Amino acid sequence: MRDPLPQYDPPAQIDDFPADRPKREQLRRNWDAFLSGAISASASENFYDPKEISVGAARRAKVEWSAFPKPIEDRAVSLAVKLRLADFRQPDDQAQVEYCEWCVERNPLSRKIIRVTFTTEVSKYYEELWTVAPQRVLALYRQHVNAGVQLADLGFPGPYDPLNRWNTGNEYLPGSGGSMHMIVGINTLEAAVGVVAGAADSPPELPTRGPFHADALI
Repeated sequence: MRDPLPQYDPPAQIDDFPADRPKREQLRRNWDAFLSGAISASASENFYDPKEISVGAARRAKVEWSAFPKPIEDRAVSLAVKLRLADFRQPDDQAQVEYCEWCVERNPLSRKIIRVTFTTEVSKYYEELWTVAPQRVLALYRQHVNAGVQLADLGFPGPYDPLNRWNTGNEYLPGSGGSMHMIVGINTLEAAVGVVAGAADSPPELPTRGPFHADALI
């Protein structure tokens, strides 16, 4: 048996404050509180919180997953039409619903794709990061999306705006567009907890049965 998990780390154990311990610990506390609350709100006999229950070594199961939206994949249309439909990324649209969203950059003259940015990150992390250090969120946007992003573009001096103009486009444009994190309504961490909790109650396609726990989310 192993000891209970002491704390939920940020996604992929990322450390956005390697030289600032107080901010690092504040973000970790905030993230742990949020995720613990989301897990405690789930209802499942087999889905448990490893912070509360000691368990033995987890058994691994191979789970295949395609990032291409299944509702579009299942449509009786040509591949070209499916690809066009899947490229549409908007908050109120249900196209990119597989917890994977993307944005393309095109050559302005030829219109050929020269870059595709994929993200599987939830908006909640950036919301929590913003409460600790808006400047760090800005730095990430400038690094990954566009060097011209300003704090005001992201909501400053108010709360973080996950649907800001640099994170809502299906295409990079001179003054907008980009994909910093997921925005489609169903692609939230709370929804992911619900999906995993529901799967834990009835996993008929998994070769190895047994309880699932929240380690699957981090």
